[in-house]
Amino acid sequence: MSIFYRRMVHTDFYNADAMRRRSEVKRSILNMSGLLRRDIENLESEIRYFPPYSSRMRQYILQILERTLLLTENLNFLTGDKYQFLYAAHQQVENAVRAYFKSLESREGSVLVVSPAEADTVDEKLIGDKSAKLFNLKKNFPGNVSPGFVVTTAAYRLFIDENELEEKIHTLLKDLDVIANRDLFHIRTRAIRKLMEEAAVPERITAEIREWSEKTAGRDSRWAVRSSGIGEGGRATFAGQFDSFLNVAGDSLPDAYRKVIASRFTDRAVYYRLAGGFSETDTPMAVLFMPMIDARSAGVLYTSDPGDSSSDRMILNSVWGLAADLLSGRADPDTFIVSRSAPGRIIKSYVAEKQTAVVPGADGLTGKEQLATARSGAPSLSENEISDLAQLGLAIEKHLGAPQDIEWVVDRQNKYWIVQSRCLLLPRRRDRSGGRPEQAELLTEGGDTIFPGWTTGPVFTPGSDAALIETPSGAILVVKKLHSGIVEVLPYLAGLIAEQSDHTGRIASRVQEYGLPCLFGVDNATEKLPPGTHIVLDAAHRSVFAASAPETDDAPDARGDNDGFSSVPGTLSELIFKSKHTDPVDLSSESAQGVSLYDIVRFVHGKAAKFNPVSGRDQG
Repeated sequence: MSIFYRRMVHTDFYNADAMRRRSEVKRSILNMSGLLRRDIENLESEIRYFPPYSSRMRQYILQILERTLLLTENLNFLTGDKYQFLYAAHQQVENAVRAYFKSLESREGSVLVVSPAEADTVDEKLIGDKSAKLFNLKKNFPGNVSPGFVVTTAAYRLFIDENELEEKIHTLLKDLDVIANRDLFHIRTRAIRKLMEEAAVPERITAEIREWSEKTAGRDSRWAVRSSGIGEGGRATFAGQFDSFLNVAGDSLPDAYRKVIASRFTDRAVYYRLAGGFSETDTPMAVLFMPMIDARSAGVLYTSDPGDSSSDRMILNSVWGLAADLLSGRADPDTFIVSRSAPGRIIKSYVAEKQTAVVPGADGLTGKEQLATARSGAPSLSENEISDLAQLGLAIEKHLGAPQDIEWVVDRQNKYWIVQSRCLLLPRRRDRSGGRPEQAELLTEGGDTIFPGWTTGPVFTPGSDAALIETPSGAILVVKKLHSGIVEVLPYLAGLIAEQSDHTGRIASRVQEYGLPCLFGVDNATEKLPPGTHIVLDAAHRSVFAASAPETDDAPDARGDNDGFSSVPGTLSELIFKSKHTDPVDLSSESAQGVSLYDIVRFVHGKAAKFNPVSGRDQG
């Protein structure tokens, strides 16, 4: 009897001790998982400003991995090893993270310059989308792409590290996305540019630029220096966001390089990244160097009509000289609508009255040449040239597998050069137009559809270029002329209407990125649509109607379809932050493959919260 009693007492004591230990472990898991979720949220915020290859970020990420493993061990201790599959899931994430870090330490980490011949041997993230696409075309259309080289994203990291700019830039960028005061925003971005512009280009980069420029085109050559950022070839084109420099002398190339990478922090470029959800680390900068082409004519070719991608049309815009003013929207170009099925057939043409041509100017700059009367009114391309460019564009489209937005040059020997090609952004959102609203007054119609769709809002017409900054969110901007300042307000607009017609300028490209209902070439739009008037813009049917009252509830998102935009680098986003299960406790050994650290932490927290320390089983 006494023996049984002693055993009962011992058993009760053991159970009480076990329950206490289980309770303590449960509290520890809940506290630790809460701290880990906070750490992951902090990491997601910090990595917007600090590159993942920095020692600071690497240490932070590895620490989160270690704590998540400890959390997993505690849950298995609590439940009698019920969730051992979490070890394999965690190991899979850790292996992938360490492989990611190892890739950053690979040979590419020290490669500062890449030539077209080497492009196939390196990761596209090292040279940027623009360079990768152009070097691909150089291989397959060798007679239409000039030689050149790219200074890599590894060089950009070296520039930042050697000048100890990382912490300073981080401080100035911190919370920039919530600053409503545009003057303060400008002060911050200007301060970053000043840091970049006053920093020294590392001697290793300078030496590489000097060696490659002389080897490629000789000591006395002139160069075009342009950005080649990560992400410039996707749904977000970054068109016109960064500065380019033309006619740069060899000795000035390092300075031009510094100015291009500093242009990552212009107001328009930073606004663009914020509007697209990009972090600073999503888009490191490579810089493309190409010998200058002696341009007779230049322009842009859309191999499909973005206003109606099912049509048999391609759009070709052209000017005399260089295309700088065309791309910025300052020039009224010749426009040729050409058949896709019969590329030699011109469906429609418009020859602009061209007063000046952009020509090479002082070192790194361009100038203007006054055109003679005969040339001013003459088309900047012959019919044969139009046909040849159309056929070349279709060949490039076929090679790359998608409609293209192509920048081209015809030199003074009448040779065709491709200086850039990116995927053409075609409408991806359902056309919400239902035709004319019931009993609504038709205010104007006509023009060219740049992006189809339906939207509504109040008209805003700025009294000057400077007044664009006053454009209210959700307005439909109505302007006479297109100019580069408009790109900064596009993310906040419901729609855009312009009297000027420019299918292939950079504003048109940006409109298509944002999926913004838009008409260009609408005659007398600023007279027919007074400021403050609430209107319905049906861009698909090229019509504008009066709206009896603001109809904001049914208006599409002014920023359109931003598929492909991401807030953190894709690899780490998938491995750490991205939740792949809507139910935090819906994991099994089968579904745990490919989970993120955040999924594991949520799962452990959910299971621990439901665990009953008394019974040693899940509650309910």
